[in-house]
Amino acid sequence: MKERLSKKEIGNRFKALRHEKGVSQLQIATILNLSRSNYSQIELGNQYPTFDTLAISSNYYNKDYEWLLHGEKDNSVTNVSGSSEILPMQNIPFPAANRECNKIVSVLEGERKNYIEKLGNAEYIDSLPLFELPQSVSSNNNETYRAFSVSRNNKQLSLSAGDVVIGKSVNDYSELIFDSIYILVCSSEVLFLKISDFIIESRVFVCIENDGSQKTVKLAEVKELWIASGIYSSRSVPLVNDLMEQVDKLEAVLTSLQNEIKQLKTVLRI
Repeated sequence: MKERLSKKEIGNRFKALRHEKGVSQLQIATILNLSRSNYSQIELGNQYPTFDTLAISSNYYNKDYEWLLHGEKDNSVTNVSGSSEILPMQNIPFPAANRECNKIVSVLEGERKNYIEKLGNAEYIDSLPLFELPQSVSSNNNETYRAFSVSRNNKQLSLSAGDVVIGKSVNDYSELIFDSIYILVCSSEVLFLKISDFIIESRVFVCIENDGSQKTVKLAEVKELWIASGIYSSRSVPLVNDLMEQVDKLEAVLTSLQNEIKQLKTVLRI
């Protein structure tokens, strides 16, 4: 049975737990390291709780993630700090020296195997080539980006071999946007897929293949998850070259016309 996370229902559970505990929104917000207005948005069902909020709430209320997220399996827990029940993404290294110059690490097609094997190795990540972050992609120091090259055409995603997809790291459920393009760094391969749903009970992503068919990817297989924030198309290069060639031809025509005008002026003076 497919189940979607409901912000409203999660908010109601958080509100009910707070009332049972007899604490105010300000008190629980302080415990969760949130502002009162930010926490109130969770209870109102306007936003999902982050991984940190879920982890602290689970310990504070002695409830497991299953119940906090969708009200089932009301089991008590003693300590869930560091649990991977949400998205088991590891810390993604980022060369701090490159942030100010607006450049990000790029993973080329031939480097994917090494990249997967050395996930979490900051020294290795720092040795990878850099890609200049396009101005169209907004960023701040709290976000991590990575550039992944595309190895083959994908009509479903409008990607061509040689394209570069700029990915922004995703770390918890609240950041998932269905029907968007994602880069899934799995145990044995890097996938470019559109995520259409997430089935909570079986812990799988429902994705769209190149031919339009559905593909499921187990959450346990995903080591890193990146949402596409920009695409640098390799097709723009030949287009630019063609345009420059046309400009050169136009300049040659204009030069020829200028010479003819000069000759005509000379004839008219005679």
